[in-house]
Order: sequence, then structure tokens, then C-alpha cells
Amino acid sequence: EGGYLYNIVTASTLELPDVSDDLCIEIDKDPSIDIEKATNGYDADTPTGPGIPVGDLVLWTYVVTNTGNVTLDVDVTDDQGVVVSCPETELSPSEDMTCNAIGNAVAGQYANIGKAVGTPAVGNPVDATDPSHYFGEDPSMTILKTSTSHPLGTILTTAPQTVTYSYLVSNTGNVMLTQLQLSDTNIAGTVDCSGVVSLAVGASTICTAEHEFTQAELDAGYSYGTGGAPTNLTECPVIPPEEGGYLYNIVTASTLELPDVSDDLCIEIDKDPSIDIEKATNGFDAESPTGPVITVGEPVTWTYVVTNTGNVTLYNVTVSDDKVTVSNCPTDVLAPAGEPGSSMTCSASGFATKGQYSN
Repeated sequence: EGGYLYNIVTASTLELPDVSDDLCIEIDKDPSIDIEKATNGYDADTPTGPGIPVGDLVLWTYVVTNTGNVTLDVDVTDDQGVVVSCPETELSPSEDMTCNAIGNAVAGQYANIGKAVGTPAVGNPVDATDPSHYFGEDPSMTILKTSTSHPLGTILTTAPQTVTYSYLVSNTGNVMLTQLQLSDTNIAGTVDCSGVVSLAVGASTICTAEHEFTQAELDAGYSYGTGGAPTNLTECPVIPPEEGGYLYNIVTASTLELPDVSDDLCIEIDKDPSIDIEKATNGFDAESPTGPVITVGEPVTWTYVVTNTGNVTLYNVTVSDDKVTVSNCPTDVLAPAGEPGSSMTCSASGFATKGQYSN
């Protein structure tokens, strides 16, 4: 606790022995130390402290001050095993120094305590502590794309029709996600998230969009939009081009806090081209002999009703006969079955010859 400034004064003369007196002035030793800890410049004594992305550098500073009246040998430590580096090991009264430690941010709420111990030349050590905090930001998001109108296993075989999509977006991280936007590579319009632009931790939202599937896409057997052909051969196995392909979309979700997240979806397109021809002779569907009786030399008219019985448009349609020339076809394009323009009538003519005739 202290002691004294102590003096003895002695007076001497020739005539008598020395005479003395002494005096004590008390000395009060008051060792004391203080520490102020900061995380990335923030005096974060209470949670949550600054938000720091996981993996980013964390700088802790420890300002240690000798607040007493005696010189102290100083040691600074951290309760989480962080190595603290100090420029000095001794502080005179009122002197301070700044120590440092570094680390990398981990996910979630983090706390550590800095401790300074000062040891005087005589007497017991004194100490001080100061806590600090940060929150390790670990943003994460998932997106799952499905079709509500065409569930898994549904095949597109007719057009036009509307394909509706549902996008389940979930915040799977530990920070709020903001400025949420979705885009789809095969959607002409916008993805509707009902005004939701942020997601709290653990929250989800469902967005929707539509694609108008056209006959041109069915004819082609595929529709990739701007995303290119499927690369996920597990979900989208290769289909021979003559048989079909996929209506393929890639949806991308973006936020301010993390890189874009995507999901894709393949809906199979089944091309089923087929054609039918019905031939008549002078109006008779004479598939078997003898057919109509026609006087030799009389005119004969053959009609050929050609019908597209498949689900894709047929181009370059030609009609031929093994005996006569068919030259009166109105078109060479037939629309899919059931659509206007899916059938046409061609014709050929000649004159009856003697006996049984077939072509």
C-alpha cells in the first residue's frame, strides 16, 4: 500500500553530544490499470457489435492505460485464445499503449474479453477487462423452381397453352436479404413477387410467372430462351431432336448481400408428327376391287384428302400417285391436327381404261 519518505536530522556542536530528530512523510502506492477493447474500430461492449462477413479480417485493438501512480509491468491477453501483440511491456503512470490482435470472422454472434494485468515492483498485481462483440454475417439463399400447371412428369404435346411457374425463395442465412429480384431466361414478362423485396432470417416467399407455349416451340421441339440448352443431364436427359426436347428455363435470384442463386427446370416437349391420306375415285372410297364401273374413255377424277394427324406443323407436304400425276394441291403446309388448315384436298385426272384398274 505504500510506506514513507523518512529522514533523520542530526545536529552537532563542539560542546555536547549530537542531537537528532526524524520525520515520516507517508507514501501512498495506488497501482491501477484500464483496458478499452474495440472490434474493427467499434467499442462493442454489448451485442451485436459490427456486422462482419464470414471469413473477413477482424482487427481487435486494446488500449491499455496505467491509471495508477506506480510503474507497471503489463501483460495483455484475450479469453478466446487470440494472440495479442503489444509494443511495450512496461507502462509508467498515465502512459498508455495500443495492442492489436487479428482473426477471421466466424458465423453468428461472437464475443471475447480482453484482459490487462499490471504488476508493480512491490505489491500485488492489478487487472482490468473489457468485452467486445461482432456478428459474423453468413448470408445464404435457396430458390426452387416448379411448374404449378405442369408438375413433374407432365409432357407438352399441344399448343398454345399457358405454363405457370412458382419460385420458392428462402433465406437460409443469418442476415436479412434486401433488394430481392428474380429473372427468368424464358419469360417474356416479369417475375411477380407480390412486392416482396426483402427476406428476414428464416423467411420465404413465393414468386410466380407465366410462359405462353406456342406452336412454333412445339414444332421446333425445344424452347431455351436466353439461357441456352440444358446442361443438367440428370434432370434433363438428352432427347433425340426428331422426338422433341424441352421447354427450359433458368431462374436467377439476386440480393444485395450475396452472389446470385439459380435453379433450372425442364418440361418435356413431345413431337408426334403423323399424316393420313384418303383417296377416292370419282367420289368413291374404292380401297378394294372392283371400285366404281366407268365406261372406257370416260374421264376419271381422283381426289386425295391429306390430313395432318400429328401435333406439329408439317412443311413441304407432297402427294404422289404411282400411276398418275397429282398436280392440284392447294398448299404444302399443314397445320397440326384439329387446327384450321390441317387438311387439304388434292386431285388428279385421267380417262378410264379397259378392265380392272388400281393406283
